[in-house]
Amino acid sequence: MNIISNDCTGGTIYKELLKDEYKNPFIWSRIFAENFLCLVKNYEKINFNNVDIFKRSKDFEIKNDFYLKIDNLFEVNYRHYFYSNDEAVIKKDPNIFYNKIWEFILDKYNLRIKRMNETPIFFINEREDFNKPILEEIISICKHKYKLFIWTNYLNETKDEKLIILNHNLNIDSPWEYIKRDKEFIYEFIK
Repeated sequence: MNIISNDCTGGTIYKELLKDEYKNPFIWSRIFAENFLCLVKNYEKINFNNVDIFKRSKDFEIKNDFYLKIDNLFEVNYRHYFYSNDEAVIKKDPNIFYNKIWEFILDKYNLRIKRMNETPIFFINEREDFNKPILEEIISICKHKYKLFIWTNYLNETKDEKLIILNHNLNIDSPWEYIKRDKEFIYEFIK
């Protein structure tokens, strides 16, 4: 099962709900709306082995140091992976700290890309950068190709075999809270 999400939701589904190994390299990452749209739009044409790692400028809103650019098309920000000059051995707490974090990110990416063999099931946990037009375009692209599960307040709730849209409760901060609340929908949808 190849679950790709715009945030930690995918990692949480694999770890807490399915108790399965990660089947793609986008686990514990953040993919901003325009980048997620690019991923969905170009998924079948993307060369996922064409990857570059870059150091993020210090004034960027995400405070980790590195991100990946995939096939020169879209960026993946690894929210829980941090450079730490003091950590010669990988430290997990649950964030990861390491003085060679760029090597760790690329190693994990290359390991997990080999497991990405199935058609993706996309999950979107609405963030401030996902507006109604972007969500509608992603839905339009996925309609006949992929399954899509969205938590949002921009669209009406929908439940069918290819698309689930559920109300986004702004009082819930953690993806795990959504997953616990909606686990029956998720199980039925991904099988």
